[in-house]
Amino acid sequence: MEDFARIAVLPEFIYAFNCNEELTSNTLDLLKKEPYSDTSGGQHKTVNVNLNKDLKYAKLYEWFDKCILKVYNTYLFHCEKVSITQSWGCRYSKGARQNFHNHPNSLMSGVFFLTDSGTPTVFTKDTMWKDTRCIRLSTPETDSKYKVYHVHPPRSGQLILFPSGMDHLVPEHEDLEERYTMSLNTYPSGKCGKEGDLTAVNIQIL
Repeated sequence: MEDFARIAVLPEFIYAFNCNEELTSNTLDLLKKEPYSDTSGGQHKTVNVNLNKDLKYAKLYEWFDKCILKVYNTYLFHCEKVSITQSWGCRYSKGARQNFHNHPNSLMSGVFFLTDSGTPTVFTKDTMWKDTRCIRLSTPETDSKYKVYHVHPPRSGQLILFPSGMDHLVPEHEDLEERYTMSLNTYPSGKCGKEGDLTAVNIQIL
């Protein structure tokens, strides 16, 4: 019997929302017709990386905006709103993958799963044991020991929203059926900050 306990404290949060089946199915049909380009790891990305501006996806992005608003209201970000800046589709054939990455120039990012799949999205972050702000003794060889992971299984019709700086990857896709997702980035917009604190700025998303 072990004489110590490992206690998880101060968790991070991601937010999950479920879309109706009809809108999910219609979106998948549209996404399959999009032209794709190759990226590293064998993943295919839509040539159009501004699907949020394509009117045929308007109902979907209206729903995305409602989901984003719920997260906005949870934290009361000091900005008028949080707007989608870019959005694109991803297609994973057998053998495709995506390495660890995050989304710069974005506040909140999202992944919308359009197919059920055995290939998850994996999130990770460093624990405070890696850098206690006083001393750092980790090495590249021991780096994995200082990380915590969350393995998120895809479920058709689910949107997850997460902090854009959170590292995540997609491991090698082993299913014969292709894996389809849509991703999005956001940014604060409108009146942000506070004039009295000399932090005010007005941001317009084009």
